[in-house]
Amino acid sequence: MWRRLIALPAALALLVALATSARAELMIRVTKGAGEAVPVAVVPFGQSGDLPAGDNVSNIIRNNLEMTGEFDPLAADRMLSLPTSGDDVFFRDWRMLGQRYLLVGNVSREGDRVRARYELFDVNGERRLLGESSSTSVNNIRSLAHHISDKVYEALTGEPGVFSTKLAYVTVDDQGGKPRYRLQVSDVDGRRASVRLESREPILSPDWSPDGKRLAYVSFESGKPQIFVHELASGKRSAVASFPGLNSAPDWSPDGRSLLVTLSRSGNAEVYKLDIDSRSLTRLTDHWGIDTEGAWHPDGEGLAFTSTGPAGRKSISRTAKTHRRGESPLAAATTRAPGSARMASISTMSINVRAPFISPAWNWIPATNRC
Repeated sequence: MWRRLIALPAALALLVALATSARAELMIRVTKGAGEAVPVAVVPFGQSGDLPAGDNVSNIIRNNLEMTGEFDPLAADRMLSLPTSGDDVFFRDWRMLGQRYLLVGNVSREGDRVRARYELFDVNGERRLLGESSSTSVNNIRSLAHHISDKVYEALTGEPGVFSTKLAYVTVDDQGGKPRYRLQVSDVDGRRASVRLESREPILSPDWSPDGKRLAYVSFESGKPQIFVHELASGKRSAVASFPGLNSAPDWSPDGRSLLVTLSRSGNAEVYKLDIDSRSLTRLTDHWGIDTEGAWHPDGEGLAFTSTGPAGRKSISRTAKTHRRGESPLAAATTRAPGSARMASISTMSINVRAPFISPAWNWIPATNRC
């Protein structure tokens, strides 16, 4: 079935249901942000020396900025000039083209390394916002371009860029009438994908450790669901949860020492805290309904999860260790976790709500719904 990504503000749950055929394929391409995209010109970088064919630094940067939906890069064939340094920039040309920001630079070969020098300008203010030089090995140009993209994005938005991060995802192909599941890791733009695990049985819910060195996921390779932790550098993997019944929905704690997991070892699906080293379990929910999809608060002091309520309705609930006197929860309290933690339902709806994810400020919880 199709899934649609939605955002739930903590003070108000707003969902839009999208009903489609269960067999239809979905591809979402972000082409615009919520507001008007900011015009930015990424001028083709100058090049000197023997550079590898294929990866082009300025093209990767342009594609990265466009991918966010926040920026509208100018096509190179519309540019009136192609400066490679600030000394060659005539701001009036870029104002005529309606550009607010301008990125220029050059890439050169220095032995077995490649160096990029780049400058970012505010066109209307005619001032330089960024001027740096970065280098990398000659076979790692894409990483260099992602690094520059991060720097540019942060200079323009005040928020760190994510272009140097990685994606973990599962693909499934039909081979001889049987499905083949592959856990893959790639750049954030989908390039340089590598397969880390293949199986004839489903692989679900990959989740990154905070240091980016491990993945936790669910695998059915033994015929039942198990939660594995996979060290990417060595390829070593170990089953950390293989209890009778359900073992699902791993979510790393901010310190990387434990996982939130959903287990039905007691007969009902509940959220537990699993210590990675000792394998000790702490039960965090105790409810007659199904509690699942736990997600840590960024400070590690609370969590959100989905839970069934009356008439099978689903809700997203949150818990915190402290609750200020006189402060009202967003909805009536539903239960308490160990340690007298306050639990409040922040969203209740009739459609199938899944996978809450808490923003750093805990004021937005993106989730997915299935219609």
